[in-house]
Amino acid sequence: MKTVPFSDILSNVCQIVGLDRITLNDKGFFAIRDLANRRIGQVWDREEWPDIERYTEAYPGNPVTSVDFEAPVLVTDAGESIVTDLGELLIASTGQNETVIQLDTDFPRIYLANFEEDAYKLGTVGSTKLKILNGFYLTLEDGSSYNSEDHEYEFTYSTATDDVGIYITSVKIEVPIGTSSPITFGLNGSLTPILSFLKNKNNVVKLPTTVVHGLDSWDKDPRGTSRLAPSEFILEEISLEGSANDSTFLRFANNKKKTIKYRLAAPRLTGMKAQPQQYQEGASVYYDVVQQNADYYPSVSSKGSSGDFWAAKTLVGAGTYPQNGSAYWKKLEIPMRFKDYVINGTSADFMRSEGRAEEANIFERLAEQSIQQQIDVYIRQQGQNMRMNMVYTY
Repeated sequence: MKTVPFSDILSNVCQIVGLDRITLNDKGFFAIRDLANRRIGQVWDREEWPDIERYTEAYPGNPVTSVDFEAPVLVTDAGESIVTDLGELLIASTGQNETVIQLDTDFPRIYLANFEEDAYKLGTVGSTKLKILNGFYLTLEDGSSYNSEDHEYEFTYSTATDDVGIYITSVKIEVPIGTSSPITFGLNGSLTPILSFLKNKNNVVKLPTTVVHGLDSWDKDPRGTSRLAPSEFILEEISLEGSANDSTFLRFANNKKKTIKYRLAAPRLTGMKAQPQQYQEGASVYYDVVQQNADYYPSVSSKGSSGDFWAAKTLVGAGTYPQNGSAYWKKLEIPMRFKDYVINGTSADFMRSEGRAEEANIFERLAEQSIQQQIDVYIRQQGQNMRMNMVYTY
């Protein structure tokens, strides 16, 4: 995504409204910052801008955080493992591995009371079976492959309790003894297995925390084919236990693989000048990485200027300033497509706050024209040929 430094917006607004950037004080900077932040929020959700949209592929269901293959060990009546004279464990000749699968707890939970057919009351939850989506392969002793997706499993389970009820934290199933294929874990990870309980459907996909909206979903990737069907979903904002913010989930009617288009969250411009002090995660600052200072005006004439707002990704030690590629700071990016709108709109708001209504109306019209121009660039000049949901108001 092509971006524009906030310092470029600041410079233009100062020129338009009549502020001297060299002598700009904190009060004037904060006013422009807050008005620009408001304008970015307005234009962000106005259209389906390609700059701020992303795609992900996911299977609806409960993500797995670990898979442990445990060969069945022979034990005594007292529950102690039986070992040989060489100290090796004796394995039962069942040809099966007891496989423990941990569920992601940062996800809508699988409550026992929600299983169909009164399975919890009847004590038959484990026989209601589950499937593994995006599953793993095993290479068996005879060289053949075993695909975990091709089977349904009865299971035993471990539980925990919250204010709602008893929920499943992990399950244990049996698979043949073999060598496992690579398994990775993470939100919508390409190799992360997904559990789907056949009698307690939880066909949901969690969107990344940087997402503000789920826009569309299909059974195939629309970037690669036009032969696809839309997948309807219900958008849910759920507050999970232990999480400071609500999480966004899409609930589907089935658990087939989806391609989802979503919109990133707009940057929040709330920071002050960066100082040589400690910052907590989430704190925001203004800093010019080229000038290597937090001045509002590029005071070092031998260098360029690229002043932006930065958010702390973790606890930042005193004296650790933002820089490109930093492990501590993330730049809050403003799409280049929004540059003229933000400049003109911010200028209009600033003038209106000073009672300069006629001038404000002129720049309000210029702000609107800049949006129409960008829609024209997107639809006509860039030759887009996919279906577009643009509010085209020429």
